Amino acid sequence: MKKIIITIAGLCLSLVYTLAAMPRIDLSENHHIDRVLESGLNYKVYDAGPGRGSPFVRFMDQDVEVLFPGGRAVYLRVRRANFTYERDGQIITASLFTELMPDNEAANLARIVMTSFNQSTSDIERWEKEVAEGIDHYPSRFEDLRTATGWNHYPNLIFRIKDSQNPTYEWEGELGLRWSSRQYPEGWSESQAAIDNPKPPPGYERISLNPPSGRFYDRVEGIEMATGLDLTPENNQPGKGSELLPEPEPLMENELSQNLSPTTSSVQEPASYLPWVMAVFLLLAIAVIISLALRNRRR
Repeated sequence: MKKIIITIAGLCLSLVYTLAAMPRIDLSENHHIDRVLESGLNYKVYDAGPGRGSPFVRFMDQDVEVLFPGGRAVYLRVRRANFTYERDGQIITASLFTELMPDNEAANLARIVMTSFNQSTSDIERWEKEVAEGIDHYPSRFEDLRTATGWNHYPNLIFRIKDSQNPTYEWEGELGLRWSSRQYPEGWSESQAAIDNPKPPPGYERISLNPPSGRFYDRVEGIEMATGLDLTPENNQPGKGSELLPEPEPLMENELSQNLSPTTSSVQEPASYLPWVMAVFLLLAIAVIISLALRNRRR
């Protein structure tokens, strides 16, 4: 009886863990847009139709983990992200933007990323000094702090600490990815990249792109200073924030077919019944445990 109860309890714990698991975009084996669409994220697809530019997927304000060839991974709370892809579904570029952060957090995050991707950290001290001294660079207040893996990493990766345009927390990180046939003319694939990509130092195989202190900074405070809008919860009416972050209207949602009219408009988020199914199983498991416990007590 005890073994049965322990087994069921273990099942319940595993179900709870699965429900709480972070969505994952697994780019370790291929870079098809389905990797994003099937990740469990809430997203929107923007597609103006053939001949009107590349379609792209956008999602905002969600936790996500991204896996790269060779076992390397990053995770972060994405403030916004875009994945642009070809008509055949192959991702071309991706940009993932971090939360806002102050000077010291930005510098420490840059150290972590540059170390993980085998890049020099020598520019960080120069950047910190210029920020402290208030040295301006046109057109941004300060020159971006950036690192790029070059052509020795697949996909090509660029990480930037850039001006967030927020006067309170002045920096944001941007992780940029690019897949190009020109990068490997002989047709390198993820399986080849898993072998040839530079390996991260021990302890840097999976890193966070969130502020290193673990704190998340209030974006509203800086936006209020920049715009004069009162965005406190009691005064933040629905739709008010659209003045700050205008979004294009989605012309197609969650649809990769070219047969739809370019002017078709729909709003649909990926349906996922898995959490509900697991919740039902969890409740049933709890009921079984209680039933077994009562039956054992009567004996």
